[in-house]
Amino acid sequence: MNLNDTIKTQLNHRSIRHFKNQQLDKETLNTLYEVANHTASSQFLQQFSIIHVTDKNKRTKLAEICNQPPVSENGEFFIFLIDLHRNVKLRQEANLDDGRLHTMDLYLQGLSDATLAVQNMYLAAESLGLGGVILGSIRNDIRAVSELFNLPDMVIPALGLQIGIPDEEIQQKPRLPLSFKVFENEYQDNLSTQDCQLPQSKDMGLVTHDLTVSGNNATSLLPHYTWLHHWVVGSTHLTNTFTH
Repeated sequence: MNLNDTIKTQLNHRSIRHFKNQQLDKETLNTLYEVANHTASSQFLQQFSIIHVTDKNKRTKLAEICNQPPVSENGEFFIFLIDLHRNVKLRQEANLDDGRLHTMDLYLQGLSDATLAVQNMYLAAESLGLGGVILGSIRNDIRAVSELFNLPDMVIPALGLQIGIPDEEIQQKPRLPLSFKVFENEYQDNLSTQDCQLPQSKDMGLVTHDLTVSGNNATSLLPHYTWLHHWVVGSTHLTNTFTH
């Protein structure tokens, strides 16, 4: 594997949810904003915006929506938005039609812009020695989040990003082997339930943070499958009865 500092940072990624009680300085924040601002954008429409949440009451309410108490604690919190509103206004002020901005295609472009900006900003933060976590749970109640942050029409919460100085040591989660995720020319449907079967001797609730991976032999790959089984087969989040 070819390695440099950037790739080492990427390969060392892990989600951090607990941070020291120390705010990021203005220079660091501006650096992160500039990185997000220079993210690749579909058709250069730049259809995303960021809200830095510094109001403690809003953080508390957001933690309740996300059902994640650490959201209200230390670290900086950012909401990345799909923002079609800005371009609608620009079109309207120029007396131009804005119809296409109301299509699913443009919505998905905005979602892509926001998602890429999150990852860019996150990687920049990790390269500075910071930790963080991406939260899709801000979409647990989109209406409540929209009201909490006074979002206009055509602005939709996409992802949350919490960043700060780590105050915990987290073991890296194992990943599936590349052979199950990287294909050439066509999709390979070679992942079976048997491959992901959780051993009967394992308690589903205990297979989260005690798994390690070393080497590439069949035995060392077992944690990948047990992890996948825990999150996909054993999760209520993917059933049609799950409600936020």
